[in-house]
This record gives sequence, C-alpha cells and structure tokens, in this order.
Amino acid sequence: MLSLAQFFFKCFIRSRRMLWMGLLGMIPVFSVMILYILKLFGILEDFSIAGMFSKMAFSMYLHFLMPLMAVFIGTSVIIDEVESGTLPYLLVRPVPRWQIILAKTLASDVLLALILTVSLTMTYLLAGLDEGLAAVCSAGDLIAAVFVLILGSFAYVSLFSTIGGAIRKPVMTSLLFTFGWEKIVGSIPGSLRYTTLIYYLNSLFPFKEKTTTGNLFSLLRSTTASAAVWKAILVLVVLSGIFHFITVSLLSWKEYVHQEE
Repeated sequence: MLSLAQFFFKCFIRSRRMLWMGLLGMIPVFSVMILYILKLFGILEDFSIAGMFSKMAFSMYLHFLMPLMAVFIGTSVIIDEVESGTLPYLLVRPVPRWQIILAKTLASDVLLALILTVSLTMTYLLAGLDEGLAAVCSAGDLIAAVFVLILGSFAYVSLFSTIGGAIRKPVMTSLLFTFGWEKIVGSIPGSLRYTTLIYYLNSLFPFKEKTTTGNLFSLLRSTTASAAVWKAILVLVVLSGIFHFITVSLLSWKEYVHQEE
C-alpha cells in the first residue's frame, strides 16, 4: 500500500496538474510580495501586512484554495484513468483493486495538504518580515491552522473522488457544491449547516471573522455557533473515512467504459 501511494505521489509531482496546482497554491505568497512592493513605493505606507495574515488564512486558504484545489485533484482520481483509457491496465496489476484506488486517493490527499502547508508557512514567514512573526500570529495558531487544512484536504479530496467516480463530468457538480451548498448553507444558522464540511472546519480554524460588517456570509458566520472541537474533528475524520470507503467500493459495482471524444 505504501509503495503504491509513493508511486502515485511521484506521478502527481511530475504531472502538469501539479504545476498548475502549485501555481494556484502560491497565489497568497505572490499577493504578499506585491503588497511589499506597493509599500516600498509608498502606495500602502500604513498598511499592516502582518495584520492581514489571519484574514488571508481564513478567506483565501480555508474558503477558496483548499476546496477549489480539492475539486480538481479529487475528481481526477478515477475519472482521469477512465478518460485516458488506462484504468483497465491499472486494474490488472497483481494488487487488489481497492488498494490501488485507496493508494491513489491517499496520495492525492497528501499532495493537497502538502501544497497548502508549504504555501501557508511561506505566507506566514513573509508576513513576519513586516512587523515580526509575533505580530502575525502565534506558533500555536499556525500549527492549528495547518492541522485544519490537512483535515480539510483529506475530507474534501475523498468527497470529490467519490463524486468523480460516481458521475460523468464531475467537476461542475463539485464546484457547484463547493461554492453553492457549502458556502451558503455552511454560513446560515440552523440544522442544515451540520450537513456541510465547512461548518466543522470553521469551528476548528484558529482565525475567526471578528467583523460585524461586511458581506452577508460574513455576518451570518459571525452569528453562527461553532461545533465543539472534539465533535468537529470526529465528524471530519469519520466522513473522510466514509468517502474513502465509497471511492474504493465504486470499482466493485460500477463499470467504467472509456468513450472516445
């Protein structure tokens, strides 16, 4: 299993998708660099880069980059093999089918978690050049943020790998779920929020939206109670396990046919 996961991880590293995901993950880093350039020329002379790190971590990483990248990485676990016609050759290996798909899914989980961790850490270090790392956030908050992003990576990638294996053209469906259902329902009070992953991730994330003004989603989130830490972790771990199980089970009952365009 470990050797299979390593094989898929190395394939991901050398793929074109890794290049695009890496560039996407570096958007916050490039943004901080641009802010420093603007400060250097006196355009943002009184702007605190260190002070904006928590907001960037919450909005850019938790609510945008992680789910968006998970859509493209997760949906490709099975569908890429189907569309390229390589799935039959992959499944004839002298290894149980479930181990092959599970190894590829886990490699995808680790890939997204690694990109987000490296990017967030680089953004943190760059932001610290402004007023010192202590002004950015505590080391404990940074570690907690990384932990939540790792949990979210495993949950979202496994969910979208399930969607990718269950339906044709899964990317649009996954995007609608991410920026429709997750964003809207996860922000409103009521029991429906418990059906979203982002509600539990918000509950764990160390950086919260403290403003009482802004867009509607910000106002709704500020009035929504958080889940208990142990409950949020348990739900995310259990859901991640369930989605991984469904993904590896799809090959047992669903027939995949490569169709030429």
